[in-house]
Amino acid sequence: MQLGETILLGAALAMDAFAVSAASAMTLKNIRPVDLLLLAGAFGFFQGLMPLIGYFAGNACAVFTIHLASPLACLLLCLVGGKMLTDSLLHPAEPIICLTPQLILLQAVATSVDALAVGVSLAAAGVNLNPTAGLNIWQASLVIAACTFALCLLAGLLGRLCSARLAGQAGKAGVFGGLVLIAIGLKMLF
Repeated sequence: MQLGETILLGAALAMDAFAVSAASAMTLKNIRPVDLLLLAGAFGFFQGLMPLIGYFAGNACAVFTIHLASPLACLLLCLVGGKMLTDSLLHPAEPIICLTPQLILLQAVATSVDALAVGVSLAAAGVNLNPTAGLNIWQASLVIAACTFALCLLAGLLGRLCSARLAGQAGKAGVFGGLVLIAIGLKMLF
């Protein structure tokens, strides 16, 4: 794979994580810059790790990625989105849940499951471990991780900016964030 293709692939894979980062930054209580770095780092790590797992698991993983990955990602995102939505509707004046390691892990894994399928596809397409031209799978995974990190950090900053403008309207931001997560989950399913 060439660098330009890999950057485009990384950006495409990062779009779900971008939306979740923005929604999280907009709706989570007391999100700090260090939390945004942690969130972006987790998304980048898993987006970079999953293609490697898919690549090396190859055909053994193909059944999982084809049949189970999308429903699992949908379920995880709908659970988080449903909790945000419910909390916002029942307690509209209160900020949404705090950012926890469990929530970060859940969101990072849920948004990176499609990268697992990409890894299987890269193996099937013959991306080498040591190609003579272009990037190998290790380099491609690093580029994907870096793209995701940068885009999620930007999304988090934008979400935090929107959150500041929506101060006092935590209920509306939570409803929006919950609906975004549910919509991303359903998109992954279909």
